[in-house]
Amino acid sequence: MIDFVDEHPMDLKKILKDKKTWFILAFLAIAAATVVLLIMWLRDHTILARIAIEWLVIPVATIGAWGILLYFGVMTVQSLLIPIPSELILLLTGILWGIPGGTALGIAGSIFTGAMAYSITLRGGRPIVDKLIPKKILDPLDTLIKKYGTWFIFSMRALPLMAFDPISYASGFLKINFKKYMIATVVGSVPRSIFYALLGYWMISNVSVPPVTVVEWQTFMTTAEFDAFANMFNIVLVIIVVLLLALFLVYNFILSPYLLKKGKTAETKDAKEPTDNKKGDEPATTE
Repeated sequence: MIDFVDEHPMDLKKILKDKKTWFILAFLAIAAATVVLLIMWLRDHTILARIAIEWLVIPVATIGAWGILLYFGVMTVQSLLIPIPSELILLLTGILWGIPGGTALGIAGSIFTGAMAYSITLRGGRPIVDKLIPKKILDPLDTLIKKYGTWFIFSMRALPLMAFDPISYASGFLKINFKKYMIATVVGSVPRSIFYALLGYWMISNVSVPPVTVVEWQTFMTTAEFDAFANMFNIVLVIIVVLLLALFLVYNFILSPYLLKKGKTAETKDAKEPTDNKKGDEPATTE
């Protein structure tokens, strides 16, 4: 009997060290979770609103003022898990604390996570960023930040549906002046936080008696009004996710390839210039 030996045995450790493996696993996990949520949603259209209330709203209401620290903890986790959009967390600030409180905590949370993400990449450098954000997404952001600086950062903060965390990581890697970066983040976070606080408050204000305490929230989820709230929550959530996905597709398949191609063209041109100068005449000098 002839034994066949595999000349290229599978190296499990090498595969696990490859960041592409983790991106694929993360994608599959997100896809599986999405399918499960979709199935659950088809069986119970209130499930998404229930998850938001039971997993965040009620825990925050349970611990009172300390709930603010829990909110910051959730914002921190969200900033490290890029697929979770910060918009969903900001939306809940209006539901929990109304317009003034929701706006203030939205701004504070954005400043905190923006400074944290900036510091992570400033100290850890590109390797950490590459593990968090694909190169295809990050490199064009580098180009835009280098070209437009803090004005680009401000505009991405101010527009409600623009990327937040990738900008923070890219800014830290490029060592953008921290003072200018934070000014752009603080000022840009104001209209963004107001928008989501208003949206969240508008959703809960349609309830005849908006719940505040844990018991009130638990009772609210058993009423007919909760069905209407859940429908509204679903509509707002779908609009946000669809717009985010549309903007991501435009960035990933149109803007990103254009900027990468433009960057490569500029690098090729710069690389050829010294050779051309050597072959040609020496540049003229002026007295």
